[in-house]
Amino acid sequence: MSGPNLALDHLPEEAALLLAEQAAPPPPPPQPPARGPRWRVVGGLLGAALVFYGIDLAFSFYPAVFSATIPALWLGALLAVGAGRKPGATGGGCATAALAGLGFFFLGGLELALGLGPASVGLWRVGLVTALIAGLGLWRDGAEKPAPPPDLSPRITPWIEVLRAVAADVAPGRRVTGGLDLRGAQVPEKLTRSAKAASGAEISIYRDEWLRLRLPLRDGSQLRIAAVDRVKARGEYWKQGSRRRKLKPGRSERLGTLEVQLVVPPSLYRPRAEPPAAAAVGALAAGPAVVEQNRATIAARLDAEAPAAADVVALAARCFAAFERAS
Repeated sequence: MSGPNLALDHLPEEAALLLAEQAAPPPPPPQPPARGPRWRVVGGLLGAALVFYGIDLAFSFYPAVFSATIPALWLGALLAVGAGRKPGATGGGCATAALAGLGFFFLGGLELALGLGPASVGLWRVGLVTALIAGLGLWRDGAEKPAPPPDLSPRITPWIEVLRAVAADVAPGRRVTGGLDLRGAQVPEKLTRSAKAASGAEISIYRDEWLRLRLPLRDGSQLRIAAVDRVKARGEYWKQGSRRRKLKPGRSERLGTLEVQLVVPPSLYRPRAEPPAAAAVGALAAGPAVVEQNRATIAARLDAEAPAAADVVALAARCFAAFERAS
């Protein structure tokens, strides 16, 4: 996945709007030009050139009128293609045709000058190849589609709902900080460790904290949420078989976790004697609450692209359940 890398330092409503802009569905990719009558004309001309070339090979037929047929067909095909191209379109196919056309005339003249055979033979052969190259090049220019941008809404939309759900609990005038990084896990600065396996494959370990939020709450507590992917990537390597070596493709393994941490003011809260145990929270398998003085942390395995907003809020509530009011 390749996406944005944003820093957040906004009011909750502004942060939700910023994420909503990133989650907007990408525009549809441009459609390739329709192949209408123009392409049928080009195909007919190239087909006729092929027929005349076959007659030449079969019967060695070289009259002057016949010799001019394939250059005329070739020129007509290029004119038909060029007439339908839009202004500003890429000209890779036209450039290919022009270069091949120079070779077309050069080789025909060379055969005639050296007396190697009728000039039409060289003209026909190179003319046919030229037309095919030009047609394929221009078809490729028209048929290539840019890769559509990735759809980021499945990963971003739940966090918009989280921000809207907790907006009323954020301290008035305080800002939500953090970041959203959807560039993918295998980015150099996210590499934590690398080694080489016995097979020779490169093993790389990445830690991708692709979302982090820090929310200052009304009672002075700090709620921190992080979505983290840990990725183990194995590069391709050669494996010696019984008869020959085989190139084994690389692969990667992902372990996603959702980490929720709550830091409370010690003057208002104290830890409970029995913090919340491990339990299933919606679609998440949450571990037990780890309490250290005024800090409670719960980690849950995240198999989906992003958690449901209700599950994130429920994890935050379990962190609050690790504390009670100080008397």
